[in-house]
Amino acid sequence: MISEHVVSNKEEGLGLEVYLDNEASPKIPKEVALVVYSYMTERGYGNPSVPHKPGLEAFEVLYNLQEVLNRELFEGIALFLPGGTEANNLFLRSIRKGKLLVGAVEHESILYPARKLGNYEMIPVDEYGHIQIDQLEALLNKEVKLVSVQLVNQELGSINDIEAIRDVVRDKVPDAIIHVDACDGFLRVKVPEVDAVTISGSKIYAPRGSGVLMIREDLELLNFIEGSSSLQDYWKGGINIPALAGMLKSVEAHRDVWSEVKKMKDYIANELSEEEKIFLNSPEESIDTLNFSIMGKVEPIIIELSKRGVYVSKVGEDISHVLKATGKDEYLAKNRITLRISPFNTWEEIRYALSVMLDVLPKANL
Repeated sequence: MISEHVVSNKEEGLGLEVYLDNEASPKIPKEVALVVYSYMTERGYGNPSVPHKPGLEAFEVLYNLQEVLNRELFEGIALFLPGGTEANNLFLRSIRKGKLLVGAVEHESILYPARKLGNYEMIPVDEYGHIQIDQLEALLNKEVKLVSVQLVNQELGSINDIEAIRDVVRDKVPDAIIHVDACDGFLRVKVPEVDAVTISGSKIYAPRGSGVLMIREDLELLNFIEGSSSLQDYWKGGINIPALAGMLKSVEAHRDVWSEVKKMKDYIANELSEEEKIFLNSPEESIDTLNFSIMGKVEPIIIELSKRGVYVSKVGEDISHVLKATGKDEYLAKNRITLRISPFNTWEEIRYALSVMLDVLPKANL
């Protein structure tokens, strides 16, 4: 029973609680939560397609978010969706003709639809999860209609050179569509202009239930969700205005917060790298994500860390397809931990979390 393992560190007199599971389920800041609440109860609670005051306030959220994304990404059409998973699925399932190329370490919301669609190949990656440009070039031919790669890997934090990927695709197959899953890199890393980009509100500390698929204006997708009239094509479901208002707030608030986050990540990485039973999987370039494997079973470690108020997780499938694709054996791909540090973690929390990890991790049972 899960309840048997829920022990508060405060009950043990340890004081701090440090949340480092922000990849799997980010904790949003109070300032964003208050904006969301206000759009549920005070303003903008109307239908954005109706020209009364609450409806116009709701429409203003969409208009302003579109304008912000035009500046942050490119001039295009923003489709407001329930999240990054829906955005990735919608896009891949809309481009059915021809071969699809996807990175071997993409998020499951890319890999699973690709497998369902068939006629796809995976682009190999290096030991840190970067797309190998020469391998991509070798796969490109006139059959390829879509190339989908991520900006930043969700487990490792490795950053792809999207400009180089774009240039080689444009050179070899000029008509191929280029899609970038930028969920785990948006605001942290500049997104070069491509044909389509996915972003997720929760990964920039906005509420879950907010996502965007940004597409070129001349791209045509298939309608998968049919329903009543809507302000946007291709997705006829309701638009979550409060969550998108929170997303707009997060974009405005979290553009310039990542340098300190990276210092915290580097601090933990440098200390853990000295331990014999800990194997770092993330590259140094990673901004906020740290993935490492241990010589021991990871589940008891997560529970023990939780008892002491340090909250981490594995992230992804039981045996990480990401780590397998980078050449790790099954044992290390299974027994790994992913930390994602948020802009709201303090140095006091980071030092406390590291001290707990250095005490608990070396005692992992093989």
